[in-house]
Amino acid sequence: PAMAMRKLLRWKQINDLIEHPECLDVQDLLGIAHSVFTVQSVVGTVGFAAAAWHGSIGLVTIGNLVFPAVGFLYTRDNCPENFRALRFCAGYWFLGLLHTFYLAVAGWSPKALSVGALKLALFTAQWLVLARLWRLLQDRSLQQVQFYLNVVVKNKSDVIKSQLKERHPHTGGLLGKLANKIVSDDKFAAKIAAKMVDSIPVKMNREAGLTVVATKEFQKGNFVVLRVAIEHVDVHRMVMLKGGEEKAKTVDFLLVLVSLLPRRIGKDLEHLLRGRIAQGLLRKMPEQITQQMQDVGGVEVEVEARRQDTEAEFLFAALRQLDEDGAASPAMGGASMGS
Repeated sequence: PAMAMRKLLRWKQINDLIEHPECLDVQDLLGIAHSVFTVQSVVGTVGFAAAAWHGSIGLVTIGNLVFPAVGFLYTRDNCPENFRALRFCAGYWFLGLLHTFYLAVAGWSPKALSVGALKLALFTAQWLVLARLWRLLQDRSLQQVQFYLNVVVKNKSDVIKSQLKERHPHTGGLLGKLANKIVSDDKFAAKIAAKMVDSIPVKMNREAGLTVVATKEFQKGNFVVLRVAIEHVDVHRMVMLKGGEEKAKTVDFLLVLVSLLPRRIGKDLEHLLRGRIAQGLLRKMPEQITQQMQDVGGVEVEVEARRQDTEAEFLFAALRQLDEDGAASPAMGGASMGS
């Protein structure tokens, strides 16, 4: 506790927090927040022990013990999921501060006012830290909202045969067999991937008001990895397409209110919206793309959508499976030739 207090009372750190928050990185901010929660945990523990001694434990006493402990626990590392839990702590202390000032004004107690002023100073520093932490973690996790589509093209030979049969009814069967020998899995999958890269942004803009960029990141045989990045959300158009004109008018009014907020808050809200939309697309896009490829050219594909943080693990597993399948194929071919 003594070290935590010394850390909190460093003037340079307090000055940087108020006037130059950009000078503090995530670890600096976590250190300040951790120190605040340490002091609050000690104060809460002392208050709980005193209340237990006098037999007057109430909800406030329990809250003053539990919430600092939660904050202390969740500021040990910079995981965004950990930080989200701290918003409940901030809400609790905000309500506690309002309650303190209400009692001070209602009873006109100088002592209560002094306690309220001390709480206000501590909580202001705490909220500045939490707000800055939120900004940095949001910038890190939502700098560009993106996800990956892992695509396996399954029926190359059937598609080529059917396409040639349509063009050449009498000789399509023979030409299809020749074409299947000439056109490798790599070439066919690359052609399908190029179509998807072109069609996904058009489809997303037309059906959801999203500006997205699709790129091919990797290919091995008939296995292709596409990256889809959401660059802009036309909220009015999205709501218009999904919910009609009345809902779009309501959203326009809310957007006007958001435009009155500081630019930084507006950007955070847009980032948050993009993140929510990406989660929805992760669930819907595999089925949509599978149907789209079937409608366009009878192409049968399997699609697995993955977030950025789970793509690497999935990709390595898929590559291992491809290597195992590739090793098994020559062995089977050799066995059939030997027989």
